[in-house]
Amino acid sequence: MTEPAVPAPAAAAPSPEDAAAASSRGLRPLLDAALSRAIAALAHDLRNSLGVVAMQVEAIAARSSVPAGDLRAIHGHAGVAGEHIERLADMTNALIAFARGRTSSDLTVIVREAAALVPLRPVTVEQVTAASVGVDPLLTRTAILEVLILALGSPAAPAFRILADASGGIVELTAGRALVPDESLEWVVQFRKLGGHLDATGDGLRLRFPPIA
Repeated sequence: MTEPAVPAPAAAAPSPEDAAAASSRGLRPLLDAALSRAIAALAHDLRNSLGVVAMQVEAIAARSSVPAGDLRAIHGHAGVAGEHIERLADMTNALIAFARGRTSSDLTVIVREAAALVPLRPVTVEQVTAASVGVDPLLTRTAILEVLILALGSPAAPAFRILADASGGIVELTAGRALVPDESLEWVVQFRKLGGHLDATGDGLRLRFPPIA
């Protein structure tokens, strides 16, 4: 007599933690792409800063080769070179920290870390109220970095203003002109899909993040 088939055990449903981890892995390429664009946008700054360092080193070498060289001038050249080297180090460290995608949901922390990527540009951050968001931190980082890159090509220095209301966290970005992200970009699609809003303003852009559920 044939034994009845024993049904295979049902696959366990993924835990909320596993689902969140899988979602973050799926969003990682979006942050990597934003970081690549940021590096490309900052390449001009890097080249200029390295050029300044090279010029100061050449000046130090020239003055040092002369008997009784001008120590005050040498110290001045060294100071300028050191300042640019420090800024380049700050930029490198900021890129590494931002790329790691920390899990903070504090919108101000994320915006300040994005602004730190451009120490050679005058980017300001004003916090009006504390704001935590319910969007995955990797997507939040991607959105903030992408709009910062968009603003870097504007006539005015980018300025972030962070506030919150009952509908979630808000980032107002002013840059001297309306900023309109390409609606076909994947980060824009995902941001809207998860409840975020992007609205161009007369002099920039407003991002609205959903609150933590």
